[in-house]
Amino acid sequence: MIFIEGRDVICTIVRDVTERRRSEEKLRSSEAELRAVFEAMTDPIFVFDSEGRYLKVAPSNPSLLYRPTEDLLGKTLHEVLPRRQADELLANVRLAIRTQQTINHEYNLKIADQQMWFDASISPMMEDSVVAVARDVTERKKTEEALRQSERLYRTVIEQVTENICLVDVETRRIVGSNPAFRETLGYAEEELMRMTLYDIVVHDQESVDRNIQLTMEEGRSFVGQRKYRRKDGSLLEIEASGSIIVRDGRETMCVVAHDVTERARVQKLLEERVATLSDIAANVTLDLSMEEMMDALAQGVVRASTAVACIVASVDEKSGALHPVGSFGLPERSKSGLDASWRAGAPSPTVEAFRKQEPVLVHNVRRFLLGDVLYGPIHRFVREAAWDTAYIVPLISKDRSLGAFNLLYLPEEQPGGEEKVFLRAVADQAAVAVENARLFAEARGKAALEERQRLARELHDSVSQALYGIALGAKTARKLVDQNPKQAADPLEYVLSLAEAGLAEMRALIFELRPESLEKEGLVVALEKQAAALRARHQIGVETTLCDEPEASPDAKEAIYRIAQEALHNTVKHARARKVQISIECASGCMTLEVSDDGIGFETTREFPGHLGLHSMRERAERLGGTFEVESAEGKGTSIRVRMPV
Repeated sequence: MIFIEGRDVICTIVRDVTERRRSEEKLRSSEAELRAVFEAMTDPIFVFDSEGRYLKVAPSNPSLLYRPTEDLLGKTLHEVLPRRQADELLANVRLAIRTQQTINHEYNLKIADQQMWFDASISPMMEDSVVAVARDVTERKKTEEALRQSERLYRTVIEQVTENICLVDVETRRIVGSNPAFRETLGYAEEELMRMTLYDIVVHDQESVDRNIQLTMEEGRSFVGQRKYRRKDGSLLEIEASGSIIVRDGRETMCVVAHDVTERARVQKLLEERVATLSDIAANVTLDLSMEEMMDALAQGVVRASTAVACIVASVDEKSGALHPVGSFGLPERSKSGLDASWRAGAPSPTVEAFRKQEPVLVHNVRRFLLGDVLYGPIHRFVREAAWDTAYIVPLISKDRSLGAFNLLYLPEEQPGGEEKVFLRAVADQAAVAVENARLFAEARGKAALEERQRLARELHDSVSQALYGIALGAKTARKLVDQNPKQAADPLEYVLSLAEAGLAEMRALIFELRPESLEKEGLVVALEKQAAALRARHQIGVETTLCDEPEASPDAKEAIYRIAQEALHNTVKHARARKVQISIECASGCMTLEVSDDGIGFETTREFPGHLGLHSMRERAERLGGTFEVESAEGKGTSIRVRMPV
């Protein structure tokens, strides 16, 4: 109101505030929208000034803030948070204001006795304030921590376990991981293995490796079984492997667990060798081997089935106590003869102690013992080059009699374990039986040879000697007649010729008996013809032979037939008092039949005659080769023996 010209006048000033009203409305709308966003968000939102004072808090739901909103507004960070977290957060608020850039910060709080993790994004809002959005990442952090713990546990287990573990990429077969045990077992560094494939380690062919991987992929897990792995130095390991398929870095990976069973395989092989050694010893008892051959074989078997590197088998003369090496293995040539010379010279030996006490003896520093005695000079050269230095001496005892000893030689600082000692005692017992049987066999063979020589002497005396005497007598008679009456000399000369032919046939038969291997050269038919000729010449018995062509039979079958015919003819001459004998052989497919018959006095086959033990021998020969043996005889009606033998 103003006064103009005596009159009261109202002065009105009009300003255009349209834009301002629009701006205010827009601001109110923006604040409403911002408030709606604040209230709609589930993550807590805070507005701080440069002093870290809470200017605004959203949402207002206290359950999301773990305390009422009004408790926060106007307060500083240091009034709400622990000092360390408040300092860190305030520093980041000021950094965002100063740089006008968004700052990310992670912090943890203990709220309601529970540790919470938040990921805060702090963005500048005005020159002196920021807005911070805090995301609750507690569950994610727990998951990440659990994963880290799991990885640490996995690595700890993998690093510490003694099993050999490696990871193989299924597609490329490359080794993508391994544990220290695997690397140490094979002798490779980790970076070396990472450049290799499974084919480089597994000794078996590539097809076999691929087949096992495919099987593992199909079943998820598989037991591969025993395999051979190649170490870096080229040596081989016996491995028992299994595989499992896992996903590693998004790729199918096979986790291979390899158990080193090299020692188990070695023990198994050693056990098999020991069983085979004992079996061989038992088998060698029945073989016609010389003592030296048998002892060399025993020494070799013992070394292969034990941890010893060499063996000497010694025998001891029970009367003189002198040692003699009779077998060896793992020693240089001439060492056995050198040792024999040393023992003959009187060199002392622990073997004598084991022999006399009948107990095993363990000796260390063997090389020093041998090199320190000049009597062992013949073997000093071998001893200096030897790798062994320990001896375990096991006596060979049979029926409380010491027959010899095994001298087993071991590497320095090594000796047989408990199980090996038990095995060596078993071998020694078996060897003692073999030695004793060989000795008895040699005695029996010597006795048999003596009896055979005596028999041949009787045969020669009864036949050839008498024939030679008759030849000499007939020759003298013919010589006289040649001077006195040459025409009458023909008869004694004919007599001499007949005796010579008979003697020749007899000698051929005897030689054939001494050398039955001639059957293979001359044949069964020729041998029987010689027997028939000798029988005719020696005993003036009529012998008829009906023999087939030489049969296609084994040497054993031919010798059995020959020996049976020989025994049958011998019985005919000795017991039958026959004038005529028939020998026949028929050859059919797969079988030959021998028949020997005479016209002698015969006998009752159901009765026992001490002189008829040859029948039992003939039957045994036939039946041992799967043949049959028949005897037909009666008193006054002769005897017939028939043998059927498969060829």
